[in-house]
Amino acid sequence: MSGVRIDLRDYQTRGTNDIREAIRAGYRSILYVGPCGSGKTTLMKYIAYNAALKGNRTIFTVHRNVLLDQACQELRESGIEHGVIAAGRTMTTEPIRVASIATLARRLHYVKCPDVLVLDECSHATAKQWRKVIDAYPGAIKIGLTASPKRLSGEPLGDIFDHMILGPSVSDLIEKGYLSRFRIYAPPHNIDFSDVKKVMGDYEKGKIIAKVEKSKIVGSAVEHYKKHIMGERAIAFCVSIQASLRTAETFNKSGVIAQHIDGTTPKEDRRRIIKDFKENKINVLTNVDLIGEGFNIPSVKGVHLLRPTMSLALNIQQTGRALRPSPGKSEAIIFDHVGNCSRHGFPTDDFQWSLNGDEKGKKKPSEKLDPIRICAKCYIVFPRSMDICPNCKEPYKLNAREIKEVEGELQEIQRRNEWRAQRREQGQAQSLDALVKIGKSKGYKNPYFWARKVLEGRAKKQRLREGKEIW
Repeated sequence: MSGVRIDLRDYQTRGTNDIREAIRAGYRSILYVGPCGSGKTTLMKYIAYNAALKGNRTIFTVHRNVLLDQACQELRESGIEHGVIAAGRTMTTEPIRVASIATLARRLHYVKCPDVLVLDECSHATAKQWRKVIDAYPGAIKIGLTASPKRLSGEPLGDIFDHMILGPSVSDLIEKGYLSRFRIYAPPHNIDFSDVKKVMGDYEKGKIIAKVEKSKIVGSAVEHYKKHIMGERAIAFCVSIQASLRTAETFNKSGVIAQHIDGTTPKEDRRRIIKDFKENKINVLTNVDLIGEGFNIPSVKGVHLLRPTMSLALNIQQTGRALRPSPGKSEAIIFDHVGNCSRHGFPTDDFQWSLNGDEKGKKKPSEKLDPIRICAKCYIVFPRSMDICPNCKEPYKLNAREIKEVEGELQEIQRRNEWRAQRREQGQAQSLDALVKIGKSKGYKNPYFWARKVLEGRAKKQRLREGKEIW
């Protein structure tokens, strides 16, 4: 593979070094968290290529055809030879292969265990097909890549991954120019979702479809598109296939070229539509959850959120479609027509990711109090810390609910700060006695047992520092 060139940014170099150090420390299943648009596929290319140079084999798994095509294109652009494991494609034996997770799950008896198994969008890794592939290759080092290590069901990713590495934040990447600055508009939708039941952690699909269909948010989407980003490319995430078709039709009738795609759209038609969208022959691309994860068209300036969701991961993926920078693109515009920003906050918010899954019954601050404010005059969304709209300078008026719950919010922030202080104290404690003292202060039933386990874990990591290097 002569002529291969992979240029890493500073944080990508740091990420590959952190993954390498984790392998040296003995971890065999590592989760890397990086924002949408941070270049996680570039990490995959670097790891796979350097693994191949040492005689090791890598399989890079994806769960959608559009992501498979994108991964293959990025490898080709870097001059990296690779094979493909997917339905309708000839299966070859290159050291680097990109695989459809569904096809690989059906062909496990034909595919030898790789040295490295890279799992793209690995928040899906607890699903049945993914577990089948993961369990089939116990000897492989597994590296998961995701922007949002969280499942709606609350299932812990710690059942699969034993170590998590946090990449850069969205704020850092915006500051360095690697992601676009953004504005969020939240036009009033007057849809009450409070009576909709939750199924597997998200809104019951049939109920929200019925509510959204009775609303006027599609007309609002067209109006705000024309007002703020007319002629630019935008993606609309809809609540159903019928809603997506109707949204595309409404845009077209208003003079804006739009096209719908979904999972049943024939592959060739889908590739043609996406190609036309990339070439700006189509202004608005409507869909239902099809092009959220990993869909990479930097020139997309706007995102229309037309499907309410309780899924933080889904919201991160969908808003992230517009955050990649592109020549001539000064900022991204997010149109939230269904209140998702009130549920999940800003793309730049820092989230406390964990491999342990959700704690049952524990309320999160965002469920108690909206993390944002919306200007009643221009509908721009801005942080709760601001009392004047940064866009039109309209003073913000506090409502009774906000006044009532500010005290509770302050208490939550205080608890979070106390937790961080406790983590720092544990990290600084080096002796058994010091750790026992911490265990007692936390009320552990057996602080001596807990302290010994902490020390044993540290010693194990130290002993494994000389582990095998894969790349």
